[in-house]
Amino acid sequence: MQRHLGTGQQPVQDASQMHIGPSGLCLVREEQQLQLNTLEPVNTLRHSATGSTGSGQHYPLSPSSSVGTPTATVSVVPVAAAAPDVEAPAAADHQQQQQQLVEHPSTKRNASWKFVNYCIIPLALPLLAAWWLLALLLAAAATFSIWPSLLLARRLYWACPFIPCIWAKLAREQGALAAWLLRLQFEGAHCVTVLGRLLSLPLRPHLPAFYILGFPKCGTTSLASYLRAHPGISGISGMPGHEAFGKESHFFGGMLGRGAASSATLYRSSFPTIMTRWWAEVVRGVPRWLCFDACPTYACLPYMAARAKALTPNAKLVVMVRDPAAGVFSAETMLRNMGVDLPWSLSTPLAHGTDAAGHSSDPRFQFPADADEFWQHLQRLGPEEPLPEDMPQRFYTHLHSYLMAGRFADRLQPWLDAFGPDNLLLVDYKQFVAQPEATVRQVLTFVGADISRYSFKQQAARMVGQYKGARMHPEVAGWLHANWFADSNAAIARMLAGGKPQPEAWP
Repeated sequence: MQRHLGTGQQPVQDASQMHIGPSGLCLVREEQQLQLNTLEPVNTLRHSATGSTGSGQHYPLSPSSSVGTPTATVSVVPVAAAAPDVEAPAAADHQQQQQQLVEHPSTKRNASWKFVNYCIIPLALPLLAAWWLLALLLAAAATFSIWPSLLLARRLYWACPFIPCIWAKLAREQGALAAWLLRLQFEGAHCVTVLGRLLSLPLRPHLPAFYILGFPKCGTTSLASYLRAHPGISGISGMPGHEAFGKESHFFGGMLGRGAASSATLYRSSFPTIMTRWWAEVVRGVPRWLCFDACPTYACLPYMAARAKALTPNAKLVVMVRDPAAGVFSAETMLRNMGVDLPWSLSTPLAHGTDAAGHSSDPRFQFPADADEFWQHLQRLGPEEPLPEDMPQRFYTHLHSYLMAGRFADRLQPWLDAFGPDNLLLVDYKQFVAQPEATVRQVLTFVGADISRYSFKQQAARMVGQYKGARMHPEVAGWLHANWFADSNAAIARMLAGGKPQPEAWP
């Protein structure tokens, strides 16, 4: 698989080995590669010497897990090497990158675009602003009629079934009146936001230039916040004052309805207006304005890649990864803090022993027969099909779903098949925490933003887990690494390290 991590070039002695190249799937690190433990021999790598993910040699991967998890498949493309370097690009490389940015077809400014940008929009600006303001006023008026707010809230709560648990917890801790008032404010703000975007839809012609796919609790919120600090980058047109819904649309998760998760028109309503782009490119003078969607579930569910490809075929993909066992426990902690009554916990010791089939006898890992069927159904789901009725509830509350999401190699394969390795950047969560500026600049370069216009400012960590003394039991962590995540982790390690195991380990 192609990777680019820095800008310095060096000769390669063996072209069959993976090295760090100038484009492709990237790991943002300085001196270390992604390091995992329990690196068992991996029998599967789909290796393409031509650079195409659709051809080359195929090696079957036998999962080391004894719990019936699916096989991880990894696409690998050997390329010429470049030395790993996450620092800001050198002046010559930056100049070359900017020249490529200007010459790229998607960023060329032809005469008609300049005419629109410098003549039409300035003249129409009062009308456009009036339209946008009227849309908000009409949305607020419609919200007071109650039923639009109830309808949109019902769809939101279907897609995000943990939100009602928050209101129940608030009612227990702060009283029913306080919880009711906060819920009323939240549902009203959500209704005004969605209706206002729909009523101003003709002003919103944009779809995302890139995605932060994320996995739960892997730094998606923090990375999105850093990127939005760039004058030429905008996130979604989200709910004001709400950290999560200010960055993540949950569109492919069905926030606007089970049957509405494939409409390009509805998806456009999630992003800023042409006035935002005009302000960035004309007033602030950035060479290219970009918008993005950052959602921590997009890489988890296998049907989403095909839908994103259908709507945004040229989008870039940024994925943050961390130790999957730690990520699952962090997600559990977050849900419990929101009041979700989970029927499982990773804090208690492992029940030793195996059943007749060789699976763990621990009841937490004895999954119902339809658990794998559920994931297979999601994999077969067509781009236009309505989402399964029970999908959000199963995804957010079943341990099996979180463990499946943590098998990064499996989850990334649909995105690689759809978009190709050249369009995917893999970011190490640890490196992002240790060197946020270098990581953010690498991401900006990858998505095609002008890094000379970016001024880094350290930000506080976002949506930090509140563990309150809770921790994952070491026996459970060890068992998950050895039996559930081992083959997937090994595949990711070889994807990123040229097939060579690393001596150190997650976490």
